[in-house]
Amino acid sequence: MATPSADESPPSPADREAAARDLYHHLREQLREEVVGHSATVDRLALVGAQHAAGIPSRLVLVGPPGVGKTTLVRTLAESLRLPYLLVDLTELAETNFSGLQLADLLASLYIQAESSVRRMAKAVIVLDELDKLAMREASTVGRDYRRGKQQSLLALLGGGVPLRFGMSGDRDRSMQWTSDSALIIGAGVFAGLPSGRDPAPEDLIRLGLMPELVERLGQVIRLQPLGAAELARVLERRLHPMRTAFEAFGYGLVVSPAALASVAQAVAQGHGRAGPRTAAAWLVAAAQRGLTTLLNGGASPGTIWTLTPDDIADRLVVRPGPRRR
Repeated sequence: MATPSADESPPSPADREAAARDLYHHLREQLREEVVGHSATVDRLALVGAQHAAGIPSRLVLVGPPGVGKTTLVRTLAESLRLPYLLVDLTELAETNFSGLQLADLLASLYIQAESSVRRMAKAVIVLDELDKLAMREASTVGRDYRRGKQQSLLALLGGGVPLRFGMSGDRDRSMQWTSDSALIIGAGVFAGLPSGRDPAPEDLIRLGLMPELVERLGQVIRLQPLGAAELARVLERRLHPMRTAFEAFGYGLVVSPAALASVAQAVAQGHGRAGPRTAAAWLVAAAQRGLTTLLNGGASPGTIWTLTPDDIADRLVVRPGPRRR
């Protein structure tokens, strides 16, 4: 947003209110273009984004199955707001004995994303992905101690008004400071075991093993419901765009039959093989790659169209029995 010059009057309250409403509708439209389904969540995130732009910072947690669009939603929100965006994958942190997050390194990365501007960095969008991996309920005694330390390392990032100092590699003499007070910070994870049928409450996260101090700073919790078969088919269709481009690069075409999309989507919706949208998309990509290889090895003429059918992924749709329990 441009700063008024000395000859311009600052925007009136009515102008600011109109701009906030326009931004909400713009964000809502952008999110709906990028993410299939989740209309209620899209509306809430568009409101969070418009509030953030107006100087009202937020903290929240997105809960939902793998592949339903949690990361896509937040990335699209940051891009639509034209703000620095940083994804912090907590999986690696959860799998090591290291006591906590290296905040200085994280902030240095965020500073780069903010085009070396602490001012732009102040309103950044930060995602703490796979946050549920730090929950302590299912961990061993030693594991709980490690995870507690890792959760504690996030507290400073989540606010409190205390400036955090960081420097850049190769320029250790230059120290900068930043607070997260104006940042939009979003946790995301599957959080298996939460009550169904409603948005989880903060105490539900505490029961899973997140520290009360951490949950208090995370704010509201928003659940993304599993996608239905029709919505999953649309997601899978989108994720095959790169394969269509690959076929075109060799002079061929790729058509995915509605029956193939529907059969895979139905299998995922029914929980066959515990596959999520990412795994199902990988099935289709692998089948398409086999088709492209067949065309190339057979010397197919340019312009040949390969049609992906349910037979091409039939082996993936068979429900196999799990191991016997003694």
